[in-house]
Amino acid sequence: MAQPATFPVAPAARKTANIQEYTAGYWYDFYKGDHGRFRQSIQYSYAVREGWSGATGIGAKGVDNMFWTSFRYYLP
Repeated sequence: MAQPATFPVAPAARKTANIQEYTAGYWYDFYKGDHGRFRQSIQYSYAVREGWSGATGIGAKGVDNMFWTSFRYYLP
């Protein structure tokens, strides 16, 4: 029987101490009437991943700032 493939994971990838994400956004109707609706949105997200500190007392930290925008048209 064939064994499933396994992939090694770096030791640091398993040592997450804390993950947090903050998100804010809004929707705005540019047009809303007999011909449908046209909307625009903006969203911002901030994510942080902190690792446990090692023997040196310095922990790994990753930060990601994300920004999305969207335009939508809804048929009447």
